[in-house]
Amino acid sequence: MEALYQRIISDQRLRKYGLPLLGVVCGIRALAAVNAWLSQRSLNHYTPNSTWDWKKETVVITGGNSGIGAKIVEKLAARGVKVIILDITKAKEPLPAPNVFAYQLDISDQDSVMETCSRIRIEHGHPTVLINNAALALDATILGIPMDNVQKTFAVNVFSHFQLAKEFLPHMIQKDHGHIVTVASLAAHVPRTANVTYASSKAAALAFHEGLGQELAVYYGAKRVRTTVVLPSFIRTPMIQHLVAHGLKAPMVEPDLVADAVVRQLYSGNSGHLVVPSSYSLATGIRGWPHWLHQKILMGVSESSKDATVSAMNAAGEKTGAV
Repeated sequence: MEALYQRIISDQRLRKYGLPLLGVVCGIRALAAVNAWLSQRSLNHYTPNSTWDWKKETVVITGGNSGIGAKIVEKLAARGVKVIILDITKAKEPLPAPNVFAYQLDISDQDSVMETCSRIRIEHGHPTVLINNAALALDATILGIPMDNVQKTFAVNVFSHFQLAKEFLPHMIQKDHGHIVTVASLAAHVPRTANVTYASSKAAALAFHEGLGQELAVYYGAKRVRTTVVLPSFIRTPMIQHLVAHGLKAPMVEPDLVADAVVRQLYSGNSGHLVVPSSYSLATGIRGWPHWLHQKILMGVSESSKDATVSAMNAAGEKTGAV
């Protein structure tokens, strides 16, 4: 910026319009910085928290055996943090580090969740960080998806968040120390066809995150318990590999990018609202856009993914919901 300023003032032709334009640019940057500062303070209820000691913290993460979850586990384990994986699949041996522990668990099974969480408290003490990362995505239209699959999707993507919060949040509130991370999706803001069940569940997860933050401050006075939501776009994980195999052309985000953002947020000690990639942040305000533009974006997303989705569903023998 200093070099640009020097060039403008040294060139008479640039000086007339360049200086006012530079002033506008500097003003916009200043406003953006103030906005970011205010947003961070409000997300943290204007309450600082310097009590984090990562040698003593315990992180529980669902879906930690693959995709984003595996990358988060890898990065935290490398820093010496105790990490506990909850996953429906059996963890591969050996685990990434001696400070990583794994429990095979179907998080949609309430009785199993209660039993496993009790074991965790006995064997490891009370977790201080919960990362709700596990998710289920089944491609089918509203008319084509069996209700059992709808219920299973919501059990994994939404209901488990409530139950795990009931298990681990009371101690965080008691100590006024903790962090709950909700991995939602940009699909909560921009749903596509034949993916409405998943998008609906992620919209519910986003509402869970927002409501949780308010309840912690208003009902429990636990303003130092942090909450973060993560809103990624398409991620190159096993969850969408069938769509990629059938020709999905959407830009992909690497799991490492999302995992890095989550770990940075945890180590900041602050609540957060993470859109990955950050260049997609405008999409979170899409419902406030003019309806003609809102619908154009939704139709564009759905049309661009339709062929790959239908091809993948046909290959899997799923119903398209045609009537």
